[in-house]
Amino acid sequence: MFDESIAAYEKAVGLDPDLAGIYRDLGKALANACNNRGQSLHLQGMFDEAIASYEKALTLNPASAEAYNNAGLAYYAKNMLDQSIASYEKALVINPNIAGTQINVGLALHAKGMLDEAIARYEKALTINPGIAEAYYNMGRAHYEKGNYSRAKECFDKAAARGYTIDPAMREQRASGH
Repeated sequence: MFDESIAAYEKAVGLDPDLAGIYRDLGKALANACNNRGQSLHLQGMFDEAIASYEKALTLNPASAEAYNNAGLAYYAKNMLDQSIASYEKALVINPNIAGTQINVGLALHAKGMLDEAIARYEKALTINPGIAEAYYNMGRAHYEKGNYSRAKECFDKAAARGYTIDPAMREQRASGH
């Protein structure tokens, strides 16, 4: 159904390019539908199909930071970290003030072992929204992995203070380096 809708959209644009505004709006609506379909496929673990839907969404609306972020999530789920980071970065070119996408870049960098770069992204997310517990938690994990146990404990404490559930024994264990 989506493929037929997209084909009809492309045909309509070719028939009367003077109705560009209508076609643009139709394209955005179809892009949103493709993005939503991708999210549904992603939740079902169908990552290749989700990526294909996000790519269709981006063909129709290349200014969709949400679709780039979602594609990044699907690439991340497939452990395609470079593609994930590239997709997140495209989202941030469109809108650099998406704290969640900054965290997502940090997670992908973290997974690649690029801890300093990941910490910088978690910090960037916190400059956008200082209340994001997830950024503190992930920054704590990165500091812990670097051996900065006191800084890790500070981050875990800040995450917990913002409602992030951290087992107190684990927090103390991580902070003490055991």
